[in-house]
Amino acid sequence: MFRHCSKFPFGIVTKSGVQRQYYVRFYKTTAYNRDKKHTEQKECPKEGSGRGFYYTLGAVVLGTGAVVAYAKHDPEFRAWLNDNVPGSDGFIAFITAEETSHIDYLVRYIKKLKQMVWNEIMNMISSGGDGKKGKKDELGPCDSKGEPYVPPPSPFKPLADKEEPPKQEQKPAADVLKDKAKEKAEAAIKQVVDDLHPTNLANLESAINKAAAAAIRAYTEAVCILREHAEDIYTLVEESVDKVDPKIWPHIKQKGAERERLIKDAETNAKEAVSRINVLKDYLQDPKLPGGDDVRERAKRNLDKVLADIDDAKKIFENERAKVAVTDKYWNKVQEARKHFAEELEILFPNVRLSERNMKLAEGEIDLFILYAFQNILYYQKELTKLDTVSALRLQHALEDVKKQADPDLTEECVEQEIDKVKRKYGLEFQKRMLMLRAECERNMRLQMKRQAEAHADHLMEAMQMKEKEMERKLRREMEEKLLEEKNKFKEEIAAMVGRLRGMDDAMRTRASQDRKAQQSQILWSACQCLEAALRAPAKCDKSIEETMRPLQSEVNAISKAAVPGDELVEVVIKSLPVEVTSRGVYNDIALKERFLNVERVAKRVALLPEGGASLPLMLLSYLQSLFIITPANPIPAYELANEPFEPGKFNTFDILQRARYWMDRGDFFQALRYMNLLEGAPRVVASEWMREARIYLETLQAARALMAHASAAGLSYS
Repeated sequence: MFRHCSKFPFGIVTKSGVQRQYYVRFYKTTAYNRDKKHTEQKECPKEGSGRGFYYTLGAVVLGTGAVVAYAKHDPEFRAWLNDNVPGSDGFIAFITAEETSHIDYLVRYIKKLKQMVWNEIMNMISSGGDGKKGKKDELGPCDSKGEPYVPPPSPFKPLADKEEPPKQEQKPAADVLKDKAKEKAEAAIKQVVDDLHPTNLANLESAINKAAAAAIRAYTEAVCILREHAEDIYTLVEESVDKVDPKIWPHIKQKGAERERLIKDAETNAKEAVSRINVLKDYLQDPKLPGGDDVRERAKRNLDKVLADIDDAKKIFENERAKVAVTDKYWNKVQEARKHFAEELEILFPNVRLSERNMKLAEGEIDLFILYAFQNILYYQKELTKLDTVSALRLQHALEDVKKQADPDLTEECVEQEIDKVKRKYGLEFQKRMLMLRAECERNMRLQMKRQAEAHADHLMEAMQMKEKEMERKLRREMEEKLLEEKNKFKEEIAAMVGRLRGMDDAMRTRASQDRKAQQSQILWSACQCLEAALRAPAKCDKSIEETMRPLQSEVNAISKAAVPGDELVEVVIKSLPVEVTSRGVYNDIALKERFLNVERVAKRVALLPEGGASLPLMLLSYLQSLFIITPANPIPAYELANEPFEPGKFNTFDILQRARYWMDRGDFFQALRYMNLLEGAPRVVASEWMREARIYLETLQAARALMAHASAAGLSYS
């Protein structure tokens, strides 16, 4: 005798601090006889004894195939066969793969078989524990993300693909007038024809399949939510207060709301699918349905299958809801207890908000809360003691009645009460022993950890010593390799440094040359600055202008010496200087201003005289005119100062002198000289000498500033 065992462990169920584990075992006993003495000797079959079996089997297969093929093409024969041979219609649909392929059918059958086996296992577990109250119902696996619902293929889809849209023919005007009279009569017929079009029928069946899939999916998800909701409620009721996660309360409320929403969606989608199925069934009764009886029968089977799938999903949901009805009662009791406790606390502490996470109570309120909790504990202990006493009395009376009546149900109830009492007693003892064992285990664990730490420290010391020696050898070898590598690198760096030093030497030589040139440019700039300073009058000087004026040969020579040999610009500028600069000297700006005042006074007096001279009365008239001329506050108009076009030929001598005086007061000799060039007659003869001296001054100043700019540019290029 051999015994084959299969062991399936399920989730551990925790109750009253005691952990229990349930197992399911399937036993199959087979007998095997090792003694071969009693085996009968069978004679070998004769040749040809199996031919009749094979012939019969072949005839049956051929006949069945012929019947299936004929029933496929003849709906009337198929209907007659279905009436006389039950199950033949499903067999033909499976063989011809009308509703689904063979692979999909096998996959569905395997899933259904697995679910059936699982349900049988759960029924066995539940039947083994029906007599125990308060035991948690084991729930099967739930997969809300499984394979989606696959509806049967539509028989109208091929017809809709082959159907061509109706072509509108062009009719003459007379026919159009006749057609208008028939429009109202044909409106209803046209609506029916449009509804019976294969495309509309296919769309309607697609909408039915979508609604059915949504309803089945909603029922499946609702089953999962029911199971999760039941698990959370059982955990909340069975676990102790200190082990319950605070987040489980909003989680349970969320699961309850999600369950109601899924139930509502499932019922809505199921109603929609059923209503559309009824509409499609009405269309199937119409004799004008395209495709004939074959399409009508296939469509009816599809609708029946969809309705059956929806009913199956709904039945599974209803069964699941009936199983978890106890957890809903648990949840209602817990909610009532919480509400009652909250109301009592609000009466005791009206100023305290229970919804706050960190409640702050005064010292008196804390004492009142402790007193309230102590009274409740005493009350519940009294009630529990009372319940135990009353239960014991009832049990005693029940046992006496049992002895008289021998009722097995009452006996079983008494035994269950005693079992619950023993469980509570052993649960308390278990908790006490568990605490004692935990303390002892912690002491032993500390001792063992201390010993292990000492042994581990010794082991680490030995390992460190060995590792230290190994590291010393490794470091010595790496040091030698690194030393050789660094020597090679040092040689390479020395060679690179020599190359860089040579480059730096060349760069420094170039820099020195540039510095020399920059220094020469600075000396040239200083010499030009001296030349420009010589054109300005000294700050305090009591000597006359003729005594202070001297030749500027020394400044010009200094510029020539400071310039770089072969500098063409310097040579050209020096050669362009007037001869008076080096031989006589140049009037400075103060001297030119004083001479301008004298020239202005004399020119105003001879303003009316021509260049070759004039008579005495004309000279007197010119003199008198100069006395009566008043100099305006703004000698130059605003548009002229803004460089706008003007006509210089309209100016008289006084206008020219006023404008020259305006620019002379502002130190602009160039503008003053431009206006003085406009003079004519005797005033021009009077101002000619001053104009020549001013021109020499401006040429010298321009040369000095040009050489200074040249020196600055050269210094910037070499910096």
